[in-house]
Amino acid sequence: MGESFEKIIVAVQGLTSRIREVASATEQMSSGVKNAAASTEEQSAAMEEVSAAAEALSGLSEKLNTLAAKFKV
Repeated sequence: MGESFEKIIVAVQGLTSRIREVASATEQMSSGVKNAAASTEEQSAAMEEVSAAAEALSGLSEKLNTLAAKFKV
C-alpha cells in the first residue's frame, strides 16, 4: 500500500511540474501577444499621422498650384 501511495505522489509531482511548465509558457505567450498588440497600436497611430501629413501636403500643394497659376511666364 505504501508503494502505491509513493507512485501516486510521484505522478502528482510530475503532473504539477508539467502544469507549471504550461503556466510559464502561457505567461510568455501572453507577454508576446501584449507586445504585439502594443506594436500594432503604435503602427496604427503612426499611419494616422502619415495620413494626416499627406492630407496637409496635398492641401498645400493645391494652394501652391493656385498661387503659381496667377503668374504668367
